[in-house]
Amino acid sequence: MGLKIVADVADGSSTVELDPERVTPEIPLVDGAPYVHVPDGALLTPHTLEIEREILEVRAPLALEYAALNRLNHVTANPSDPWIGIVSSGITYREVREALRRLGLATLPEIESAGIRLLKLGMPIPFNISTIRSFADKVEEVLVIEEKNPNVESLVKDALYNASHHPTVVGRTDEHEAPMIPGGGALHADDIVPALRARLAPRIGDRLREEYQPRERIPLSVARTPFFCSGCPHNRSAVVEDGILVGAGIGCHTMVMLGDEPRYGDIAGLTCMGNEGTQWVGMAPFVETDHLVQNLGDGTFFHSGQLAITAAIAAGVNITYKLLWNRAVAMTGGQDPTGQTELDAVCHQLLAQGVRRIIITSEDPGRARRFALPVEVDVWPRQRLAEAQRTLAAIEGVTVLIHDQRCAAEVRRDRKRGRVETPPTRIVINHRVCEGCGDCAAVSNCLSVQPID
Repeated sequence: MGLKIVADVADGSSTVELDPERVTPEIPLVDGAPYVHVPDGALLTPHTLEIEREILEVRAPLALEYAALNRLNHVTANPSDPWIGIVSSGITYREVREALRRLGLATLPEIESAGIRLLKLGMPIPFNISTIRSFADKVEEVLVIEEKNPNVESLVKDALYNASHHPTVVGRTDEHEAPMIPGGGALHADDIVPALRARLAPRIGDRLREEYQPRERIPLSVARTPFFCSGCPHNRSAVVEDGILVGAGIGCHTMVMLGDEPRYGDIAGLTCMGNEGTQWVGMAPFVETDHLVQNLGDGTFFHSGQLAITAAIAAGVNITYKLLWNRAVAMTGGQDPTGQTELDAVCHQLLAQGVRRIIITSEDPGRARRFALPVEVDVWPRQRLAEAQRTLAAIEGVTVLIHDQRCAAEVRRDRKRGRVETPPTRIVINHRVCEGCGDCAAVSNCLSVQPID
């Protein structure tokens, strides 16, 4: 099952009464009894042929019958003399209704009086041919309004191809292949109104509301681009020297892709969680660059990312994994990484698997050295981060740079709760003697360091 977020900000609250009797679906029968599916994990031929037969000959027809019995796909406006039919599904149906309202056809009776028939698809797939043929009866044209690819439009055309009645079917393009409904991004009423007006105006133009001036966004004086928190280790750990090829990863550090800043390197794609660096296995033989730096959060490492490291070792590629060791899954609330082990255990594991060299850069080298680290592992202060990256890039094979610095948000929480000592000193830049060069902001890459004009 997939969920589509239909708002720009995915938050809200409501009270929902979940009465088990609120929906009483009609269940189709097989040989006089409800169908009972028995899960089968034996997904190996020839057994899968029987599973395929059951899907095509039993379960798909049952799904179509269920949709018909429970009116999942139903006509919402059905005039006696329709000339056009409009097909849409899900949230797009609501956008179609809003677009019709803006054209002056707000209610279903007003829509019907204009000769418009509406079909709301609650279950587009499997596609019911008889539903579409019944809906298209008597209309001169069918307009399919859908997001992304014209899947429903193609199915409608297929369903009506051998039918006795052949209305014109349009959607992504009109009958002359001119663009109509946008295919990229989300589909809103603002995008639908022009297409609807173009199709409806020749027949009922006198009934449509006059065209209004398109709404314009009010420019903001302040751009609030997402960025790392003040004190976040990624402010420094994600920085590389100019021209370095970098693989983005899953986590807060994914925000290196939001800005066009050379300090984060030339981004070579983003993989799904746990595949960090595997894109380089396929790319490496076909590009001139001979080395990649791959960002990898510790939460992702313990979830599945360590498997990507072993895959890179097996493939024999030249890559440095920058393991961002901040001891928190900050992106989802600061939880401890599930399955986390201590720093020394991770180093022993990586070396045993074939990593050529490991360097730890730390905000507190003494803390890192208190672990029983392998003798092959070097611990450097975080000021030597750039040097560590150059050193590892010169080594063939898979190397790992572990940047040890706690998540700043979690440190602040612990200070408020008395779990971590608050530093007794603060750094202050005297603005009366500051020359305004901006070097402090450039080096720290921190939101809290702002020059005063």
